[in-house]
Amino acid sequence: MGKDMGNVAAGFTRNFAYGTLALANNTYVKLVNQSINSTGSEALYVNSLIVPAGTTLDLNGLHLYARTAQIAGTILGGSIVQIPDSGPIIFGTSTPGSISIAGELDEWTFLAGAGVL
Repeated sequence: MGKDMGNVAAGFTRNFAYGTLALANNTYVKLVNQSINSTGSEALYVNSLIVPAGTTLDLNGLHLYARTAQIAGTILGGSIVQIPDSGPIIFGTSTPGSISIAGELDEWTFLAGAGVL
């Protein structure tokens, strides 16, 4: 878990964010915070969340923020908050997004320097 920074893309930067959290079919998973990683409230940030049909994810009162989510199963003990398609992206890390309507424009922010790759 990282620091709960709310529904902002900055929560994915240097904050114990995960790439993909995909639950196996027909399982029950309960989130438990067993380590204090920051001051104040903690939350889970994931780029992609997959909860298939027949699967249960128990948030156990913790906040979970996701850039993209495929939810066909059951969510208990809280709700998933989807991060808007904008804000900072992290070098060397894929950043999912979604196109909701034709002609939609998403803005992403990144910092680059000459000769840095």
